[in-house]
Amino acid sequence: MSVIALVSPKQARSQATLERIVEATKDLMEEKDWPLITMAEIAERAQSSVGSLYARFPSKQTLLDHLDEDYAQTVIEMCHNWPTGNAKSLDQYLEGLTKQLLKFHRSAPGRIRHLILEARLHQHSNFAARTERMNEALSGLWRPIADYAQQLGHAHPERSAHWAFRTIVTLVREIVLFPESFGTLTKEPNSILAKRIARSASAHLVTNNER
Repeated sequence: MSVIALVSPKQARSQATLERIVEATKDLMEEKDWPLITMAEIAERAQSSVGSLYARFPSKQTLLDHLDEDYAQTVIEMCHNWPTGNAKSLDQYLEGLTKQLLKFHRSAPGRIRHLILEARLHQHSNFAARTERMNEALSGLWRPIADYAQQLGHAHPERSAHWAFRTIVTLVREIVLFPESFGTLTKEPNSILAKRIARSASAHLVTNNER
């Protein structure tokens, strides 16, 4: 006999308030830089009181930490659900991988940009631990590239695959999250930009004279 978990109206309202706060913060991060966002502004956007906001998140840093955990979980889940075995060729895999990463980063560039900057610049232990978890999950996406490189007879398939994958991730992040240096390239649709980036990554896999 199954047991039905009952949620009280108070618990349901509390969860709804939390969700509104999180979504309001995500929306604001797409509109302005994080240092310019105030807790009062978040509460107003979430249609909540400042007191209710501080009861859940005593500071902006605790709220940012919550958003970073949410981001990490999304990345890890995306990696675990990735259809790594569907590509029929190396080029198809690289292009498909790049296209999906472009789509993901373009879905919330403001929020992802700030979370990455926070991890790079401030060295918070929680952020560093999540980065390790995400990197472990991401390794499942570059290992199929190593398999393709081995089939091509590359002398160092794992090393070349890792460089190819890092090339894709770095270019996607820089073009989407920090577009100031890329001009009209940032305006290109995912399908065209994915081909360009994938070709850059494949150079690591066709060069077989590494030492």
